Amino acid sequence: MVNKRTKNRRRASMMSHNLQSTANPPRRHSASSTTKTSEVSSAELVVENSHLLPTCPRRANDRDVTAMEEGELKDGKKKLFMMSPRLDAQLGGYPPDCGTKELKYLSFAKVLRDRGMTHPMRYSSTRVDALGFALPERYPLFSTDFGAHSFHHLPTDSVVLSQYGLGIALYFKYLKVMTWLFFLLVVISAPALAVYIVGGGTSMAELTALARQDLTSVLGITSIGHLSEASSVCDQTLGNTELSLTCSAGEIGFVKARREFLGLAVGCDIACSLAFFMVVIWLRRKEKEAGDRIAQNQIKALDYTVQLVNLPHHDDLNLLRQEIRLHLEAVLSNAPPFAVELARVRVADVQLGKSKSRHLRLLSRRGVIVRRLEIAQQRHEKLQLLYGRLDERVYARRERRHLRAINKLETELHRFNVKLEQWHAHQKRYNISQAVTAFVTFEEEEGFHRCLQEYPDLGWLHRLFQPYYKRLHGKRLRFRPAPDPTDIIWENLHYSLLERVFRQLIVALITLSVLFLSFVFIFVAKEQKSKLERQYGRPSSCPTQVLKSDVVQDELNKVSELVPYKALVECYCKNFLVDHSFRSMMYESFYNPETGEDELLCRSWATTFVTTQILSIASVLLVVAVNLILARILNALVALEKHHTESSLVVSRVTKVFLAQFCNTALLMLVINANANYFSSSPTVSETGTTTGGFSLGVLQVLNGEYSDFSADWYNDVGVALMLTMILNSFSTHAYLLANYIMLKARRFVDRGYSFDHSLTKQDTQRDLEALYRGPKFDLAARYAQSLTSIFITYMFSAGMPLLHFIGFGAMFMTYWADKFTFLRIARSPPLYDSKLATAAGSLLPYAVLMHCLIAMWMFSNDRIFESESGETTINSTYSPGDGIPLFDAARGQLISRVTRPQVVILFAFFVTGCTIVIMRSVLFEYVPALIRSVFPGLARLLEKPRIAKGIPNYFDAIPTSCLQGKLSATSGTQQLLRPDLRAKYERALLNRIAQEEDVPKMRSKRSISDIERFNQANRIIGCPSYAISDNKEYVAKLAIDSHLSEQIPLDQIF
Repeated sequence: MVNKRTKNRRRASMMSHNLQSTANPPRRHSASSTTKTSEVSSAELVVENSHLLPTCPRRANDRDVTAMEEGELKDGKKKLFMMSPRLDAQLGGYPPDCGTKELKYLSFAKVLRDRGMTHPMRYSSTRVDALGFALPERYPLFSTDFGAHSFHHLPTDSVVLSQYGLGIALYFKYLKVMTWLFFLLVVISAPALAVYIVGGGTSMAELTALARQDLTSVLGITSIGHLSEASSVCDQTLGNTELSLTCSAGEIGFVKARREFLGLAVGCDIACSLAFFMVVIWLRRKEKEAGDRIAQNQIKALDYTVQLVNLPHHDDLNLLRQEIRLHLEAVLSNAPPFAVELARVRVADVQLGKSKSRHLRLLSRRGVIVRRLEIAQQRHEKLQLLYGRLDERVYARRERRHLRAINKLETELHRFNVKLEQWHAHQKRYNISQAVTAFVTFEEEEGFHRCLQEYPDLGWLHRLFQPYYKRLHGKRLRFRPAPDPTDIIWENLHYSLLERVFRQLIVALITLSVLFLSFVFIFVAKEQKSKLERQYGRPSSCPTQVLKSDVVQDELNKVSELVPYKALVECYCKNFLVDHSFRSMMYESFYNPETGEDELLCRSWATTFVTTQILSIASVLLVVAVNLILARILNALVALEKHHTESSLVVSRVTKVFLAQFCNTALLMLVINANANYFSSSPTVSETGTTTGGFSLGVLQVLNGEYSDFSADWYNDVGVALMLTMILNSFSTHAYLLANYIMLKARRFVDRGYSFDHSLTKQDTQRDLEALYRGPKFDLAARYAQSLTSIFITYMFSAGMPLLHFIGFGAMFMTYWADKFTFLRIARSPPLYDSKLATAAGSLLPYAVLMHCLIAMWMFSNDRIFESESGETTINSTYSPGDGIPLFDAARGQLISRVTRPQVVILFAFFVTGCTIVIMRSVLFEYVPALIRSVFPGLARLLEKPRIAKGIPNYFDAIPTSCLQGKLSATSGTQQLLRPDLRAKYERALLNRIAQEEDVPKMRSKRSISDIERFNQANRIIGCPSYAISDNKEYVAKLAIDSHLSEQIPLDQIF
């Protein structure tokens, strides 16, 4: 009687044999099939016995269909047949149900299955497709739970998002937290906002008049600057008429606001700062807990693998692998146990990162040509199915076009093949290829922990005294935990730290150059606007009756500069426009007695007014446009920094895009409008009425703007522009995605012939049809950068403009729902991001509180708006033409006196405390540990957090079954062969797997067990199970090494 183990061995052997016989993809037989298909006009299958055809599409028929495609049946008899759409390898066994009205040669059912595999979708429990697979369905938009951070210790993770990685789940939780945080800030700052609006004393009639004059200026009444306007008693009138001491805009004289307002504003702001700081600390703690919890429950290849950073000199890479394996097995087997006793520590695999990446770059560029050639060949095959159905001339013209494209791509492919052969011959002849790093995978988790225990990374001083028996050929070895195999950028591993720092400096210089160009454009627009405004100015208020003679006299006074200019031309032209048409106003003439000619002053005024409004809007739109351009430029530039891992590349991208957009949106606007005369006594320019306090960069005047402080005019000018920019910035990214979504829907609609019938298409191949119905990538890095920019800018200036809290709340709320819609309806499934991106974003948020406090102190200590204890109310002040700031005795440059005012000193103390916490945290948790590791390695070993073993199974037992079968079925074509020692271990692991499957209760079918349940029961590795490049799906697709056109590439020698 044959025992159970013998049965399992035979079963594994048969499975391995079957896998080897069907390893080659069906597309490899496309060439021969194409030749045969073109001989007939029908798209039907022709075989010797017609009864061999499947009568209905069933899942059980898939194996028969595959055998028939290969020209082989179960009984081993050879059959000659013609290829039909039903047996097209691209259709995957699905019946053709899509194409033209006359001919169906593609499968929309296959498109739906592809969307289910590449997009965030769930599967129906009742509906199946033609092959018996469950139909994919969309998740409900509003009822789908995306999880949230909670104040209790129970996990609140999303069942949906847990399938797509920790990074996506943390991102949506982060958006929820920031949305609720800004809602809390809106509530806390509501009293201050009410005081700013009501305290200004603007009536509804005045507000309506202001909105008619300039709609965007209404936002100015929500700022601190509105209090300054209310404290001014102002008006202007004509000579010999009654003077009214009320007006809606402008100031003559100065009356300081009440001191109680300052206490209320500072109190609300301190409460906002405390809430922001505490929520950010809580958010970072919850993100760390979620990351630790997920990492503890998952098994990845990095749990078995360490990275050897420095390698000894070597001539043979295969010999180096063998030496590393034997050395570590000998050292670690005799080392003290970490968690369990092992008779011998064994190394499962050693993968090397090479010093030259030219072969990977060649393969990458070659892969693009291979994919394009595959598509061209498939389109030609589809055209041949239409032979006899199309007009001969049309068919011949199309075939010539396809053949020209194929010949061109084949020529390019041959050129890359020659280059690759030359590179391989050069490497083989001179043996110059060196390994720069090694990834050592152990069979047991114990080996991983013992390696890090015997080779702790405690700095150069500790390695200086490394025992000789631990060294390899006298070379001191340095180990550290390896990154995830899908996180490694193999072509960048040979770039040293110095080279990468140098490249980062170049990228920073290019970014600064782009920001400088943005500064120039915005500065020119601002200067042009100021020049036009100085031409006619703006009236502080309009008298009741303005005559033509008053306007002419006012214009003459502007030229003579003997009497202050009142800008009465705007008052006259607006009143004239109310009673007459716009055309009449444009042609209204004014007689100039000095020149004796008629002048069209209203036309000049209208042209200037419209131009200034256009320039104001253009400057805001320019900032938004530059932000979008910066994001795309930096996406390309960050790749030039040659990061070793995808995580570090994404973090660098987020940080740089955020800093660039923040500088372009907030800092540049401050610098352009700021004037440094507060810190120095500078002469006044007679033409502009402002003082020069900055310095020159060629023709550009830096820090020579209109405002030396956060005055009322600053809020009405720069503050309003900033709020408009943030409103547009909140919509711009989502509008761009919405436009792309509409364009994608339109392309699909046009492809269906302007019909809603999904059985119609103009696409030639199944791959083209599936690509048409795939969505864009879900770019998590760009979304983090955009949200950080909104958070920093809205909170940075919110002390003086509390409406920014509401804008921030709206931006976060809109971002959450827009990204949720994009994730569930539009985008493809993202890669499995880890928590590093969320950690990097969270580490930046505390600095938003510090920058907010710094700006808030300067805003609240402004004597022009809030009175100080030593200040005396000055009623009879004279009006200063120019920037609208009244003249009074103010001390310049006295920073200490400003930040030590009774109310502001509390905010200053909070700022100092926050800076101390941030600095001490960085010093104590980053720099001090690094110093201790370098100088006192023994103390560092005592202080480091102890590692805890997970108790995970053997490495080969944790590899998924599909990976084991794929490795054992590898042939010498497009798959890398297993080494003999690894093949024996893979076969033994597959035998154990079969035995485990037989122990599963028969009553539960495999279809009733979810994917997550299978992983938890079988303890399988999630993600890529190996550090071999040929096992990395991203690199396989990128290098096209799975194509039949890559069969001649020596993978074992290249990788």
